Amino acid sequence: MQAQPRRITVSVPGKVLVCGGYLITDGLSSGIVVATENNRQEYLLQRNPSHCSSVGKTGLGSSACLVTSLTATLVSYFDKTIPVSNTDQYASFINKTFRISHYVHSLLQGRYGSGFDVSCCCYGTQIFKQGERKPIKSESNIQEKEINQRIEWEDIPLPDLHIFDHTLHDGSIQLLSPFPSALWICICEIGDGSSTVSLASQLNEWKKKAKEGEKTSEQQSYDIFNQLREVNQQLIEDIVKLKQKENEITQNYKKDVKCASFQEELNTWRFSNEESDIQQSPYKQNQTTHQLISRVSQSFRRYKHSLLRITEESKVQIVPPFAEQLAESAEQVPGVLACGVPGAGGEDALFIIAISQAVIVHVFEALEVVAERSHRLIVLQRPFQIPCGYEDDEEMQQSGLRFE
Repeated sequence: MQAQPRRITVSVPGKVLVCGGYLITDGLSSGIVVATENNRQEYLLQRNPSHCSSVGKTGLGSSACLVTSLTATLVSYFDKTIPVSNTDQYASFINKTFRISHYVHSLLQGRYGSGFDVSCCCYGTQIFKQGERKPIKSESNIQEKEINQRIEWEDIPLPDLHIFDHTLHDGSIQLLSPFPSALWICICEIGDGSSTVSLASQLNEWKKKAKEGEKTSEQQSYDIFNQLREVNQQLIEDIVKLKQKENEITQNYKKDVKCASFQEELNTWRFSNEESDIQQSPYKQNQTTHQLISRVSQSFRRYKHSLLRITEESKVQIVPPFAEQLAESAEQVPGVLACGVPGAGGEDALFIIAISQAVIVHVFEALEVVAERSHRLIVLQRPFQIPCGYEDDEEMQQSGLRFE
C-alpha cells in the first residue's frame, strides 16, 4: 500500500522595522521590529503575469519569510514531527529553524546581516539587538554542527511570558508579543521601492567622506547619529513602559486608549464622547496612559526628525519628499500615534500606527488627497491583524512562526 504524502503548512509573518534602522548593525543599539500578518486567502490567477516586473519591493521581508518557511518545512519533514506550541520541543524546533534560516539567508545575501527579519519570522514582534558579525563562507556541504559553531546560540525553553531574552552572539531578543494592544498598524506602498543595500552604501560613503574631511563635518556626522541613537533608545523605553502599563491595568487600558485623541499640540488632550460607554469624568483622575501614549508619539516624531536631518545633510533619500508629505498629512489625523518610513527608508512604504481601526479610515482619506495632488499612486493595505489589531486579548496568539 502506497504511503500517503505528508502535507506541512507553515505560516510566518512579515515585518516592519519601526525604529532602529541604520543603528542595529553597529551592535550597540536596539530596534523594534513588528510582525505583520494578513490572513486573507489569495489565489494565483495567472503565472508570471506581465505586470509583475513593474511591481516594486515593499520592504516587508518576503525573502526572509520564504527562507524561514522553507527551512521550517524541511526541518519538520526530516525530523518527522510537527511540534506542538508552548512545549520544550517546540522551543527547540524554533531555535533550530532560526539558526539555519539566519545562516542561509545571510549566505544568499552574500553578507552576514543583522538577522532581525528572520528573527521576527520565528519569534514575532520584538526588541532586537545585533551582536558580533562573523564572515559567511559559501559551502554546499556544511553540516548543522558547523552552523551551530558559527552561529552561537543558547537553547532555552520558550517561557510562558511574552518578554524574554535569547542570546544571538552578544546580541539579544526581547519579545514584545503582542505590541501594546488597542494599537493598529497599517502600511501603504508609496513608490517603486528602494534598495536597502544602495541606501546603506550611500550613507556609509557620506560618513566616510565626513570622517576624511574637515573636523567640523566629522563632528556633525557624529552628533547627528548620536542624537538618533539617543532618540531611538528613548522611543524603545517609552514603548516598553506603555506595554508594562497595559499589563498592569488591562481592564481600563483599552478604554483609556480609545478615548484619547491626538491634536496638533501633542500635550493637549481631549476626550471623545462619540461612544456612549466612554465618559469624560472617569479619566480625569488618572491620565497616566494618556501621558505614556503622548510620550511615545513625541518620541516617534523626534526619531523621524532625526532621520530627516540625516536625509538633509547626507543627501541620501532616507525620507523622500513624497514620504514626508504623506507622513505630515497622516499625523494631522486625530488618533494617529506615529507615521514614518520603516527600516532603511526610501520609497518602499510608509507605516502608520493608530489608536483604533476607525482612525485608519480617516488616514486613508488624508493620504489619498496628498497622492492625487502629487499625481502619485499609493497602495493602501488594510490594518494588519498581528500584533496591533485585536480587540480582545483572548484572540491574540503567538505572532511568530507556526503550523496550521
